[in-house]
Amino acid sequence: MRAQLNPIGLLSVLASIAIACGSGEGGGSEPSEEELRSRPVSAQEAEQLFRAVDDNCAGNDNGIFTSFDPASFDAAAIMAEVKNDDRDAMGVGCFGDHAYSTSRQSAVDMWNEHLRANEWDDRTCLEENLSRSQITRLKAMVADPTNLGVFASIYDGHGEGNSEGCAFYTFHVYRKDGKRVTLTFNHTD
Repeated sequence: MRAQLNPIGLLSVLASIAIACGSGEGGGSEPSEEELRSRPVSAQEAEQLFRAVDDNCAGNDNGIFTSFDPASFDAAAIMAEVKNDDRDAMGVGCFGDHAYSTSRQSAVDMWNEHLRANEWDDRTCLEENLSRSQITRLKAMVADPTNLGVFASIYDGHGEGNSEGCAFYTFHVYRKDGKRVTLTFNHTD
């Protein structure tokens, strides 16, 4: 006797095959780069990304993941605080040895350039400790146009060139959901 599948059974089998093989444009199980960049990063995912960077590549657990009040966000005051913190960073004045972002977009550009240049192997560290998807999501979190602000303070050595005390790269992301993510890549001695 020959077994026949009813229409619902046939649809169930086809759905199982489609799920097993993956769906969407690449046919693979991983989302495309575009999907990874465009999907919003939740607060929980932002914290997971922060932990992955801070625990593996930031050096001395220098980063910060905390909450802030979006209603009291003041970009000028935050930038002044970033610069003030560098005046007595690591027990030395690093203000003259750092370049600062002048806008959200310039901070994002400084972030991308820091990773591209890989002068201190920070991109290499990320590639060794985070998946491709995590790195894409991390970049998306920093570049998110809904962020209230992104600020950068990076060592450029134009002051006294004190790399022993001032070779750190800090990126502050103030998200619209009230989460502050500060990533510090510390290369001081």
